[in-house]
Amino acid sequence: MKKFTRTLALLLAILSVTTIFSGCGEVPGEQDYVNSDWSKKIVIDVMTFDTGEADPNSQNDRIKKYIEEKFNVQFNVSTVTYGTTYLEKLQIVIAGGEYPDLFKAMWADNIKNYYEDGLLVNMDKIADDNNLTNLKAYLDEARAYQNLTAYDGDFYAAPMKIGVYQHGLWYRKDWLDKLGLEVPTTMEEFYEVAKAFKEADLDGNNTYGFSADSSWWLNHFHCMYTGSWDYKLMEDGTIQHYRALDEMKESYAFWAKMYKEGILDQSICTGTNARELFCSGRTGMMMRDCYAKDIQYIMEQTKAINPEAEVGIMLLPAGPLGSHQISGTPYLDYTAISTTAEDPARIAAILDYILSEEGQNLLRNGIEGIHYTKNADGTITKNIEEYEKDKFGTGDYGVHWMVSLVYSDPYYVADDYQYMDFFTETSTRLEEMSKTDYFVTMFAPLDGYSSDVTKRYLSKFNELYNQFDMKFIMGELEVNDENWQLWLDTIESEAHYSELVAEWTQAYKDYLAANGG
Repeated sequence: MKKFTRTLALLLAILSVTTIFSGCGEVPGEQDYVNSDWSKKIVIDVMTFDTGEADPNSQNDRIKKYIEEKFNVQFNVSTVTYGTTYLEKLQIVIAGGEYPDLFKAMWADNIKNYYEDGLLVNMDKIADDNNLTNLKAYLDEARAYQNLTAYDGDFYAAPMKIGVYQHGLWYRKDWLDKLGLEVPTTMEEFYEVAKAFKEADLDGNNTYGFSADSSWWLNHFHCMYTGSWDYKLMEDGTIQHYRALDEMKESYAFWAKMYKEGILDQSICTGTNARELFCSGRTGMMMRDCYAKDIQYIMEQTKAINPEAEVGIMLLPAGPLGSHQISGTPYLDYTAISTTAEDPARIAAILDYILSEEGQNLLRNGIEGIHYTKNADGTITKNIEEYEKDKFGTGDYGVHWMVSLVYSDPYYVADDYQYMDFFTETSTRLEEMSKTDYFVTMFAPLDGYSSDVTKRYLSKFNELYNQFDMKFIMGELEVNDENWQLWLDTIESEAHYSELVAEWTQAYKDYLAANGG
């Protein structure tokens, strides 16, 4: 890691785990980042997460070694568990005045601070200066969705592509057929199907009609009443939180009815395992992940318990605002190159290579003749023993860990995947729906926003809405006007909701001004 001089006051400010430094340095002028003499071998200090079981510094990792030799570099990798642990570690490293050359970053407000402190390389400029067409195309695609880390139109950290949430409404197709019912298309029909599943109890397991791992998953349904699942721009120009919108009353009333009648999993607010309930025939529908690994598990476990069971994944039924489900922004977290790196252009070239067709094949399939053999029909045959030697594909997405140095690959599925047809049908449908208004995404201008006001009050607001969420659904508080006003009064008195609204609204105005709006 490379040294970067700082003032003592800034160092002390950064040492707080809960407070990122506020950017005391000046934004640097633009530099020309051109390729250096690649005959000189350089060490690239990397800080990242999600390397799976692989040791990122292993000398036996032939994929990493291939890239190191291609670019005449050596990677020195520090990997930390994703989330708060990673952020705390990064803050400690920065507080020591040393920066990784290449690092993953979390949350837009942190990127702003790094940028203002002169730490980040202009990703668009370095791609243009060195004709890195794959990186430039990736940034241009991201710009249409996520420009929180763009300053004067340029990215200083590459948003990490995650796609839309691969969540789905699973159902027992064989039960639907036996009961002579159709896939529900409205919330009223959804209620009737869920009720029928419970009453029929076809597997004799005291069945629920619907389950999810927690009440968080009901956000998929709430958004069909509110049009949001985080912040919402109102007609008067203010930014409100969806939990404080009157439309939430109708959604709460629906789920309170489901809970009271025993149709809804009675443990949804206190912790349950919807996947195990579904596989064992104890719930007829559930809202849950439908990534490849989840499909594989659910199909295998359901068939193991009941060989006659048939399952499906449906689009969500329509609420008052139509058929929707939630998703985050298609990009989450960031990849940054430090201005203190010895050769930023070479690091950018490596990212460009990872995004290339050749790089993608290498990181998905390995080295031809070692990790796989290409067949005459274009398919490949994997050499599993060689994969295991390199701990290949042990991260969350089933590919080599180096993919995540620039983006994640949540939709990749190996050719030998057992339920490829089912997965392809599901993922294709979600991809098609992502081009419509089916997905309600997070309000991008405030994604990751933080300030003194939000630090003081937002955690209390979240705590309160979780409390009232449970009370409304489980019936401790009847969903009526009086109790709704109690909720609004409570968030005002205990969480200063009006101050949060003023802060969010001003932040949005500032965002528009900074982006020419």
